[in-house]
Amino acid sequence: MKYIRLKRNEIILFPEHISHDEIVILKENIISAGFCEITYGNGLCVDVFGESISLNKKSLKEDSEIIKKWLLKESFSKILYRFDYSNSLDGRIDAENGDK
Repeated sequence: MKYIRLKRNEIILFPEHISHDEIVILKENIISAGFCEITYGNGLCVDVFGESISLNKKSLKEDSEIIKKWLLKESFSKILYRFDYSNSLDGRIDAENGDK
């Protein structure tokens, strides 16, 4: 998987077949870019490596922890939203695809 870290620690994750420069519009907002491997064994683990040649940016050691925190925050936010949404509909969930 590839990633781009923007100012304010916003993260963009995308598949390896897409070039970094196809994703970004404003290159001056980029802090770092490269590749990441995300695994879940004894908790969430994110390893970053490499660089984006098309953006001329390298991955940074601190990106691993920033991406991990971002993933946990995004997932938690979506869970809270789903919980609030399901409560408003008496908790009815379509068992086939999880939609309301």
